[in-house]
Amino acid sequence: MDGRGGADQLAIALGILTACPSLYAMVRDDGGRPAAVGRLAVPPGGPDGWGGLYCMTTRPDARRQGHAGRVVRALLDEGSAQGLAGYWLLVMASNAPARELYTRAGFREAARYVYRQAPLKRAGSGC
Repeated sequence: MDGRGGADQLAIALGILTACPSLYAMVRDDGGRPAAVGRLAVPPGGPDGWGGLYCMTTRPDARRQGHAGRVVRALLDEGSAQGLAGYWLLVMASNAPARELYTRAGFREAARYVYRQAPLKRAGSGC
């Protein structure tokens, strides 16, 4: 969602996004421009399954105006209409605005984990 990466990363992202049925929602601002979008992955299994909230993003100049909340509500409402029993999502602990959004939508923290990443390697010249 943040635009990082090249063609290889785009191919991986597209594979993830098309791996299972999904619902998508978008909210436009008063000028008609897309303001916020989100995806609810609905893995096979039919009713009484769970859906995963992913790919939530809001245009930077459209934040804190309720757009993301409308996207989340629309996705959860449609998931419920389709018989989903519950939902999961992942959010970085440091993303306070997103955590506040999801708390207002009824989510609660269930677990934490830590990503490990190798240190950046510097060129031999030290630059």
